[in-house]
Amino acid sequence: RGAVMKSKLWNGGFLRTVLQGLTVTCAALLALSALGAGLTLGGVIGQQQLSAAAVVISFLGVFPGAWLTARHAAGQKPAAIVVGVCCLAVCMLARLLFFGNREAQILPGMLAMLAAAALGGIAGSTQRKPARRRRR
Repeated sequence: RGAVMKSKLWNGGFLRTVLQGLTVTCAALLALSALGAGLTLGGVIGQQQLSAAAVVISFLGVFPGAWLTARHAAGQKPAAIVVGVCCLAVCMLARLLFFGNREAQILPGMLAMLAAAALGGIAGSTQRKPARRRRR
């Protein structure tokens, strides 16, 4: 029974859904990070507001991917959480590769990503998909 459950949960459809959600999440994070960098260089976001802006970007970047994943996964609520955890892992890996292991406040951003994944999963899984019409 364990092998059946494993193959049912980690089948190609589930992984494809998670990877699509991760792609949307990474694209949203990249776009929002570029917007945040532009606002910072333009002087709209000050030095004291950088950490708050990073938390907002983390939350807003992960939420759409988690929401779409939960909506597409049809009843598999952990899919959105898996997207959030994978995105968190990608961001931490990129941080270590490009910035080294400098001390910084990363806990608020991590919590924002996980909270966005959880809320996106809840919001996406509670909405019903419209019924498809069958062609005859």
